[in-house]
Amino acid sequence: AAAVLAVKHVNARSGRLVPNAAALLPPAPFRLVYDLQNSQQLPHVGVSVAAKWSHEHRHILIASWLSAVSGPVSLIASTTGTPTVAYGSMSPALSDKTTYPTLSRTVASDAFVG
Repeated sequence: AAAVLAVKHVNARSGRLVPNAAALLPPAPFRLVYDLQNSQQLPHVGVSVAAKWSHEHRHILIASWLSAVSGPVSLIASTTGTPTVAYGSMSPALSDKTTYPTLSRTVASDAFVG
């Protein structure tokens, strides 16, 4: 829900949340679009969606909060160089940039959480 709200605010360029938003964004007709899919917290479902999208032009994938889904999704996305953001995945294994070169996350690895 937060990602959808952010997309709507960026597309509106209202400046309500980010006062200087219009100056920070490329000129129109730049517009963000999204396609929500539910992995059902199952790696094979996430991989299926990522594989389908790997044949389409995607600029970024927002992966799961679950490391067991984000890792495999990132592996598929990395074959086309597509950046992947995992918003809650904390597995230390995902820090390996050789294995997951296009994966970023918004939370620290469990290796750094005490």
